[in-house]
Amino acid sequence: MTLIRNEEEEDFTSLKADKNRRTPIDAPTSRESAALAKVRYKKRRKPKPKPLVRYNIGDACRTSQDMIICSSKHAATESAGLLKKWDGAFIKRSCGVWTYAVLIERAPQPVDVIKRRLEYFYWTTLEEVDPRCEMEDSMLFAIDGDGGTKIIPKHAWFNYVRRFNPTLLPNLAESSEA
Repeated sequence: MTLIRNEEEEDFTSLKADKNRRTPIDAPTSRESAALAKVRYKKRRKPKPKPLVRYNIGDACRTSQDMIICSSKHAATESAGLLKKWDGAFIKRSCGVWTYAVLIERAPQPVDVIKRRLEYFYWTTLEEVDPRCEMEDSMLFAIDGDGGTKIIPKHAWFNYVRRFNPTLLPNLAESSEA
């Protein structure tokens, strides 16, 4: 569409449009106005903060401030008990290093298997367990990207499980925006 300027009337007319229809030079077409409105809308919206992921499964804890450390065994057990499925936590590995892991499952497990201290025991479902067995609440964690898992019974939560410190996330997000 070509526009020509009519010197006498100080406005523009379209060659293909009706001669009586006049369009000012600054008037955008409907497509342009829709695009401009979209741009204005995007400028007004604030971008959503991206979730801050500081640890991947299997990463060693960088600082003790990243985990919640409780002063008593009871408080540590209660703190670990607050974990829900798919929550991240730090797990003490057999070498003594605290690594980031994700809680996969939490369910009662037979105590007799735990007391025998077998080097390897597997996660059992409620259908596989004899109902007469004594049970203890346990957690199953994914500890590395290769599919490694670790089962931690409740009597050991205070020693081997520490929750991720969520109070650090907002402060880190604000400092990264600046």
